[in-house]
Amino acid sequence: MPAQFVPGSVDAMTVTPQEIVVCGDWAWAHSTFEYDTTVAGSLHHTEGKALSIFRRQSDGSWKFFRDCHNYNVA
Repeated sequence: MPAQFVPGSVDAMTVTPQEIVVCGDWAWAHSTFEYDTTVAGSLHHTEGKALSIFRRQSDGSWKFFRDCHNYNVA
């Protein structure tokens, strides 16, 4: 992940699923996100949307296979 997501660098983050579709051992999720960071004492709020593709593992867990996100432009 980019350096901005190193633990402790994000003050708060919310991911809100909009749609989740499961098709066998594959799934995709459309979601929105927002997070706050503090840079040089200044609070920055960022919002965006994402499309994530997951693949079921042999132990039944799900892992990211691909992920794409875009930031909303104010």
